[in-house]
Amino acid sequence: MNPLSGREDLSELIALVIEKYEKETGDLINKNTNRENYGNLAKTLSVISNKLPQTAAELQHDPYEPDPRADLQYPNRKYDITGGQLKDAYFGIVKSPRPYLLDACYIYLTGRGRAASLANATTDPEVATSALARMKDRVSYNTLLWMLIICILGFLFVLFAYLQQDKQVPADTEAYSPSAAEIKALEGIWLYYTGAPQARANEEDRYRRYVNNIMEVKFRNGRFEFIRHGASINHYGYMTFNSPGIVSIHSYVRRLPTGEILSPSHSLARLDSSSKRMVSISATWSFESDNRDDIIATRNIYQKIADGGTLEEIENTQQNAACQCKIIEWQSAQRRKRYELRYQSLDDSTDSELRNYLNEESILLLEPKEHVILKGE
Repeated sequence: MNPLSGREDLSELIALVIEKYEKETGDLINKNTNRENYGNLAKTLSVISNKLPQTAAELQHDPYEPDPRADLQYPNRKYDITGGQLKDAYFGIVKSPRPYLLDACYIYLTGRGRAASLANATTDPEVATSALARMKDRVSYNTLLWMLIICILGFLFVLFAYLQQDKQVPADTEAYSPSAAEIKALEGIWLYYTGAPQARANEEDRYRRYVNNIMEVKFRNGRFEFIRHGASINHYGYMTFNSPGIVSIHSYVRRLPTGEILSPSHSLARLDSSSKRMVSISATWSFESDNRDDIIATRNIYQKIADGGTLEEIENTQQNAACQCKIIEWQSAQRRKRYELRYQSLDDSTDSELRNYLNEESILLLEPKEHVILKGE
């Protein structure tokens, strides 16, 4: 039985692990989206996770098969935990966390696997701090009864409001419904390019840099939903047509349990249904470290590569080590191709469109500053 009920619980578990690690080692972790910051903690947890095939009876966790790659070095073993995995788990990006990551975290916190920790959640002071244990403590018959009453009252209120409203909706509030051609044009697999890294004042080599992302766009419930895979940060969001050819794009990095969203981004783009390219203007973030993250405006390029297929992240391979980047594989029924997501120099690119659209003149700062965006001589 999985003791986690959602991404927020996983984020809270990682937060508890980080808190204990910082107290015991004095090594403070800068909890931003740089996977390198979580590297030492990942190695500490990997010492635990790589012993899981031998500790099931002792530590009361599910059995694990022996690792055929046990003779390799970190991070190439089967049960190794990486800084990127911890970063994604902390920011709520992971949907289905690896079981050995969960067991390693519970053993690190409590000395026992998550199965034993769940069974003793109400008595174990460490596990009792998790979101699930707190829910078990506070959910009672009376709480459920009040929730039911509130739901019924809410339904009656909405029904009453609907029956009383004027059926004539003003024309300027009606939603635009995209045509079949527009849906077909926007759905699919897109490459995304942005020159936003040029606005990070803490990086001396940011001059004329850009980064590539890849995303799958699917039409669901009247809007186009997507996950945009980036070199270091993933974005979640949706697109809508406001009028023929005009697309609004909304995204964020993380949603907190309170409903607060982190790093929201809003873009406006023009899409020609017959074209495989789309240019957007975006209000986004520089994603700087040390609390210097600031709002910026950028020009971004979308390039469609396929009408369908799936995306999967490739981890712990020799290709990862060689490129020092994130690798996403696109797969369809007939083809598959891998894309390396990384920060690159415009001056090394042979694509004249990227050089013209994503250079230092395509960045606008919220507050004008000297020497932030480097320009050529």
